[in-house]
Amino acid sequence: MNLIEFLQDLSRKGIKLWVKDGRLRTGGSQEVLTPDLIAQLKQYKVDILNLLRDRPNLFNLNPLSYSYQPPRLLKDGWKMTAYSGLRAGRHWEKTISEPEPPYQEKIFMGAGGVPIFGLVAIPEHPRGTIVGTYGIVGDLDNQWFLRLLGRKAFSRGYGVVLFDWRAHGKTAELSPALTSDGLYEGADFICIAAGSKKMGCQAPFWFTGYSLGGQLAL
Repeated sequence: MNLIEFLQDLSRKGIKLWVKDGRLRTGGSQEVLTPDLIAQLKQYKVDILNLLRDRPNLFNLNPLSYSYQPPRLLKDGWKMTAYSGLRAGRHWEKTISEPEPPYQEKIFMGAGGVPIFGLVAIPEHPRGTIVGTYGIVGDLDNQWFLRLLGRKAFSRGYGVVLFDWRAHGKTAELSPALTSDGLYEGADFICIAAGSKKMGCQAPFWFTGYSLGGQLAL
């Protein structure tokens, strides 16, 4: 059992940890604080102390447990899909206050030298860069959730790079290359990140995507 698994186990058992006068304190049922568990606490004591010094409210603000239950509407995948497809795409701009980032168009060289159309926005003091795309269908003009992600990320100080897949959107106008349904698009992520770094995008880089695009990002 590693440290994270151990802390999750403590949280499930209702055990609290905090630092007082430089010493690790525990709270919970004495029946739960078995000799074996106390031995594990001693094993991880230094690591836990360092963690709690950096984040003293960790166990209060972010309980490490599996007890989270999503709102009722988020438990129904069919309703979520129907809402996203039929309604949210038409009204999403009314639900946020963040403006569209100042994107500039950029032609990246993807894997194998295939040109890839992208949009790039770099804030003044970037905290990192998010490279994002959609799933196996669509393009940048109609994938509203990707544009929403771009607005949220840019407003929080992140550079944003969005791109059209091979044979999708404006990328399809650049070359006769066919979509490879994920065979080469994952490598395109790497090439686009390298190209955006040359433009001034800052590390660290995060790859994001929706549906198959999410699998490619992983």
